[in-house]
Amino acid sequence: MQLEAVSAEDLSRIVTQTGTCGSHDPLVISPIYKLNPTMSVRRFVVLDKSFLFGVRKEVISELSERYNFLASESLLGECFQSFLPGQKKDERTRHENAAALMKFSHDDSHLFRIPSSGFLVGIEARTRRPCWPIEDYIGSKIQFNPSYFKSALRMRKEEEPIVESWSAKVAESVQISLDSYITGNLWPLYEWDDSLKQLAANPTTPTSDLKKLIRRKLPEFQKRVAEDEDFVRSQYCWMRPLFYPAPEKISSRWLLFRSIQIHLLVHLNLVEKNCANAHAMTLVKTTHEWLDYQYCLLASQIGALATGEPSQMARFHQLCPDGVALLYDPKSQEVMEHS
Repeated sequence: MQLEAVSAEDLSRIVTQTGTCGSHDPLVISPIYKLNPTMSVRRFVVLDKSFLFGVRKEVISELSERYNFLASESLLGECFQSFLPGQKKDERTRHENAAALMKFSHDDSHLFRIPSSGFLVGIEARTRRPCWPIEDYIGSKIQFNPSYFKSALRMRKEEEPIVESWSAKVAESVQISLDSYITGNLWPLYEWDDSLKQLAANPTTPTSDLKKLIRRKLPEFQKRVAEDEDFVRSQYCWMRPLFYPAPEKISSRWLLFRSIQIHLLVHLNLVEKNCANAHAMTLVKTTHEWLDYQYCLLASQIGALATGEPSQMARFHQLCPDGVALLYDPKSQEVMEHS
């Protein structure tokens, strides 16, 4: 099971003076403090890249009257990645990315850091307790520094390894999944359905027939992963890392449990693509979808997600049916609340 290894704190380590701002620091950080959700009139919502890049700054300001936005490791990593010298991004693209970040450059920005899922799962593994409520683990308030992005839009050498490490870990996790499923390694699914198991046990069954049945069963499998806690725990049994909590101890309140759901849903997504066309499973496309699921993982615990993609909203509501999604429509340039 591949978990995020580089934390949002690591990605923000390029800010060295807490509460101060130099011209070469991309973020301004207010001192870390614990927030009491019951004392806040604003609801926390996980921010994804499509929403950040699509919504106008004025709209974000209006929404900030009701919401506190959360910047995850995935968001910071995707944003900062475009400013690496090795990235083949033209100057226009970098300026567009900088403009998106500047939407949270003012003093009254309501943007906060949230630790990575891997960091929180590690806490759960050590303490044998869920990180619940997750609002207790929200970190410092941040804003992007205009002076930094008005410069050459290139990172300093000491900053590069932080984002490069994040990129490498993401690529490694995605490649492991691709290597497994692009070769047709579907054996775990055979245990999920008796008819599928019987068909797979027959050596004369054509591969095409087997894949057709799998594709018909996929919606049922996805629903089971999203809704059946006992089923998720049963899958955790065979992927459980050493010294992690016993299956009967975890529930949907655990980030560990949610990470197992995401792991299974990502692989079902890869299986679907493998059944249709293995060549469609490129590293770039799969990385994009993998990151989308990382946003959903944290959003499922917070109970709210801000996105510009209907498919992402569907993933979120699959895991969190009662959650609130802020969906940006690029045609009308409006944001609608879906619950």
